[in-house]
Amino acid sequence: MKRVFPFATVFVILFACTSARSSTPVVDSVLVNDFVFDSSGTPWLDGWTLTPMGASDTQHFVPDVPPGSKAAWSVSLEPGWVFGGTNVVREFIGLPSGIYHVSLWGRSTSPGSNGWFALMQSDSTYSLYPPDRGVINDTVWRNYILTDTLTLSPNDTLRLQLDGGGSEIAFWHTFVNDISLVRLRPTSGITTPSIQPVALRISPDPFFLSTSIDVTTDVEGPAEICIVNPLGVTVGNVYSGNLSPGEHRVTWSAEGLPAGVYECVLRMSDRVQAVRMVVKQ
Repeated sequence: MKRVFPFATVFVILFACTSARSSTPVVDSVLVNDFVFDSSGTPWLDGWTLTPMGASDTQHFVPDVPPGSKAAWSVSLEPGWVFGGTNVVREFIGLPSGIYHVSLWGRSTSPGSNGWFALMQSDSTYSLYPPDRGVINDTVWRNYILTDTLTLSPNDTLRLQLDGGGSEIAFWHTFVNDISLVRLRPTSGITTPSIQPVALRISPDPFFLSTSIDVTTDVEGPAEICIVNPLGVTVGNVYSGNLSPGEHRVTWSAEGLPAGVYECVLRMSDRVQAVRMVVKQ
């Protein structure tokens, strides 16, 4: 049974969500790495290698961050043809085989143009464009997820690469931040735990004046739902309060907002989810 939030229609309130955001992985997972490209307001690459070598100056960082991020700077990657682009790499040695889950926030400065991220193992399997990669191709900040099953030997190196992409003629920047890498624990040897204990859905979408925001959760805890505009600015606070396990729904009104693409962002259970939605005239 759906639980209706204690209000029928939520109008846009012009202030930002203020709760801290965490990229700590969900229950039934082991944290491998959790990182933002910022330390006390200063660009930071600790443990990452930026290529081309020597390109670690501030031109590869921008004061543009995901909504709710604790960082002040994001890494900025440029495309290149063949090896001319920039990428950042983090390598891990001695990890066990298993299901690995990458979650990060990214955006492109040009519609449809993309950087990418991927997990690769051992030097022999490194590829310029690995087939299993996540593509960052939206001009608003979005949460991107990649899950891959890897068989690793004790001496294997697991490589997490964030790449600016490739093009002969086009040019754009790909901004990336708030990265987590986790290894999922198997539950019974037959199934694996859900990587999303909270589900967020928008219906209808696109819509004219109002839409329903549905949240399904297996956990209990504080939750916040915000609306973010195409510039990455929070333009509405939809809900702030505690949610119990089950299905919940709120009807949200876009009255006063121009037509365009927005993000509905849910923060709950140490996870952040974002769903794109389109407001029509």
